[in-house]
Amino acid sequence: RSTDGGATWVPVFSTSEAINDIALRPVAVYLGIDALGVVRGAIGGTSWREVNDGLTAAQVTRIVPAPQGGALYAAVRTFHDGFRARGLGVWKSDDGGANWEPVNAGLGAALVANLTADHRRPGTLYAATNVGLFKTDDGGAGWRRLESLPLTTVRDVALDLFDSQVVYAVGDWKVDGATFSAAFRSLDGGATWKQIHTGIFTGILIDLWNPGTVYLGGPGAIFRTADRGTTWESVGSGWAAGRERMVSGPSPGRLAGIAPTPIGPPGFDPTAPRPTLNYLFDSFDAGAHWRNVALPGGPASSNQVMDLARSAVPASPVYAASLYGVARMLPGARQWRAVGTRRFEALSVAVDPRDPGRLYAGTADGQVLVLDSSGGQ
Repeated sequence: RSTDGGATWVPVFSTSEAINDIALRPVAVYLGIDALGVVRGAIGGTSWREVNDGLTAAQVTRIVPAPQGGALYAAVRTFHDGFRARGLGVWKSDDGGANWEPVNAGLGAALVANLTADHRRPGTLYAATNVGLFKTDDGGAGWRRLESLPLTTVRDVALDLFDSQVVYAVGDWKVDGATFSAAFRSLDGGATWKQIHTGIFTGILIDLWNPGTVYLGGPGAIFRTADRGTTWESVGSGWAAGRERMVSGPSPGRLAGIAPTPIGPPGFDPTAPRPTLNYLFDSFDAGAHWRNVALPGGPASSNQVMDLARSAVPASPVYAASLYGVARMLPGARQWRAVGTRRFEALSVAVDPRDPGRLYAGTADGQVLVLDSSGGQ
């Protein structure tokens, strides 16, 4: 925790296991941790306890608070043969994490790559998995596979920020042994789908500033649409990343992107090699050109950039977590500035959607650090 805007830090939780995700409630914070499951602590405190009754998992990879009410959702998986991931689906707690139960009716033991909630429709969530895209409208009581979407492996799913009935998904499917990859769009909450682009894509970016503008990132290529996928143009001169993570920048036309190291091998292929270096790129002209960024603390050629984060508020900073610490890009600025020199080797950085000034970062030695950029605790 930092109480001076990131100049100095103190640990608030320590474990030898990897901390994969964090979720915030007004009076409590929840951690998803390898082997331990879910751990709960008071905001700003140092007293923590496991809240795992009913939960059986080796790794909680995503914790999603419901937009309304007190429910928590967790994407859960375990490992066998040392590194092969096995999905345990989605689990839910209705009492702040004291008790958990699987909510996998219709979902089964899917390996969940991404879990996202519709903030306009309480109880509606989407799960991108290795066996397709699933949706629930009743808080997880029942899931249904969106059969009209041909993707059998879904790498990412994103909801339009201006109309959550508009859903985007990227992934693969097979026909007679041949693999096809593409991006799809739904205008009716996943009931029907239309293919909007062909290619291997691993990241979806919804532009915070321009309704209808969407970016698709793939190995060595970025495509942009200004009309929700009807027409596309290739952009990205200078972009050289592989497995993408992209976010919308702090002002119009600003973007940032990295190739983050996944917890397991890329995609769902346990035999695929892991990336060894993650470069950070940013753009000031809506993705037409990109520059390789050297974050404060060292050259770009030796940095390992682990994650990007920002809030859903358009004019808010973008954060990057790396081996050199956490850097921030403010609206109107052209340089990234350090907001903490603590080394972040793995996993994630996240901005609390209810408090855009609060930043969370997970470390490789099992700690979670909290930065309140407004100067609070």
